[in-house]
Amino acid sequence: MGQSNSTERLGQQERILDLLKSRGYGQWIQLYEILDLQPRIVDIGTRIHELRHKRDLNIQNKKWRVDGVTHSAYRLLPGSFRELGGRPESEKQGDTRQERVARFEREFRPAVAPAAAAPDESLPLFAGVRR
Repeated sequence: MGQSNSTERLGQQERILDLLKSRGYGQWIQLYEILDLQPRIVDIGTRIHELRHKRDLNIQNKKWRVDGVTHSAYRLLPGSFRELGGRPESEKQGDTRQERVARFEREFRPAVAPAAAAPDESLPLFAGVRR
């Protein structure tokens, strides 16, 4: 007996996801590697869309041209696709460089600046200086 369409789709999603996970987060997988999976993936674009939108996986893709030939690659990134829209976590919407710097400074700057040392009035430099 043949498998149902939903079972086949799930199996194709799982095989793509397994390949993406096998390299680790952030590592690019070329499209031809997905095309080489056996049995063949029927509609890669649809399977990637399902992984992103139904399973909320943050999968990023890129395309480039070499001598008139278009190349594609995909990678799995940490985080939610709904929140990040295929971008790395460091590029969240509204997460500007200034906000990252401010967050860093809040985390690592002392909460209270050290008090300035009171001048030592016993030193000749401060003789005659009144407060």
